Amino acid sequence: MPAGPASLRRPPSLDEIDLKVGTVIEASAGTGKTFLLEHLVLELILTGRARIDEILVVTFTERATAELLTRIRETIDRALTTDEASTDSGWLLDDQSRARLAEARSQFDVAPVSTIHGFCQRVLTEEPFSTERLLRQHRSDGRQLFSQAFRDCVRRCFSIDPRFQPFLEAELASGGSVDGLEQKLFSAYQARGSWATVYDEGTLDGVLNVLARLDFAQPEFASVLALFKAGKQRNTFRGYVDDCTELARAALAAGNRLDFLVAFDKKATGTLGKYLEMLDASTGTSPGLELMRALARALLDEVPTFSEALAQAFLPVVEDAVRKRKLSEGTFDYDDLISAVADALDGPSGTALTESIRSRYRVVLIDEAQDTEPAQWKIFRHCFLEAPGTHAVILVGDPKQAIYGFRGADVRTFLSACSDIV
Repeated sequence: MPAGPASLRRPPSLDEIDLKVGTVIEASAGTGKTFLLEHLVLELILTGRARIDEILVVTFTERATAELLTRIRETIDRALTTDEASTDSGWLLDDQSRARLAEARSQFDVAPVSTIHGFCQRVLTEEPFSTERLLRQHRSDGRQLFSQAFRDCVRRCFSIDPRFQPFLEAELASGGSVDGLEQKLFSAYQARGSWATVYDEGTLDGVLNVLARLDFAQPEFASVLALFKAGKQRNTFRGYVDDCTELARAALAAGNRLDFLVAFDKKATGTLGKYLEMLDASTGTSPGLELMRALARALLDEVPTFSEALAQAFLPVVEDAVRKRKLSEGTFDYDDLISAVADALDGPSGTALTESIRSRYRVVLIDEAQDTEPAQWKIFRHCFLEAPGTHAVILVGDPKQAIYGFRGADVRTFLSACSDIV
């Protein structure tokens, strides 16, 4: 270790971070956000603002966690070995600051840098009496548990109950399989979000009735066809409308809406979808155009995909079966880690648990914060932002890069979190 005082360059961007309350840093991949995070940790240690074990760093993948750990460790090591001459700028590395760095390096193995699930698992392990979860349950493979519950539902319910048989038959008739259906439902199960479009038979029937009554031979629809300048486009659009009209009439006559959804999905994912968006964006006021604009909006907003309808019918039954299996077998899975901590914070020992978590950390850094789901942010807000005293929360994220919608992440959660801090 160098003997005399030295200096280390301090990134000017650190001046923009408010460590009294917190800061939101909107930064996408490739903008140097990891560089900023590792040097923020270094600043906290050098200035005595927090020890390494008092800085909670959370990100959303194991890979990102490993990279952050490596980068922070290497940054501390470089600071410990620098022997640059002291200057008036940057961090002053004297005996006291070097001692802080040496302590951080010696305790680096316990640095709380992890995924959100890793953080919650640590809370459950270290606070068994407050959370109770690990005292009475053991962890299971969530994917395997879901598969077992799903297969049981197929045998006992979906294949014999007249409420569900049409959905299963339509899935198989459209080329699907039981294995494929299981994967669709598991993906929806992981998302845990709200449905983009709710499957409601009454609403769907209303759209189908309008569609079934269309007659493009009537003069009022000339203004609609006029939107398509090229004759080929006009004919293609007219063919789509005629096909959908026949599908709607057949669905209403047979009382089978699912066949319509299956067929409409195939058409809407192609050129028809673009035509509907063009109609929705049109500005004409003729009766025919206004009718088609309203119908286009209804088809885009009120008609779910067949997969959405399928999941809305089946998933509640499978979810209930999963819950019952967990209770009867005394198990929990990976995704229950989040809900277990959230439930414990709201439970009878919630106050003690909150105070315990607050007392451990002085600063919280949340990387890739755009991928936070509501339950996760509720934990951080409750434990740190609503805490008495100074618990700085630093959010780093880019709302344009939200990728974990399938896990329930919602960019609106990130925007709400930003407003909580700013």
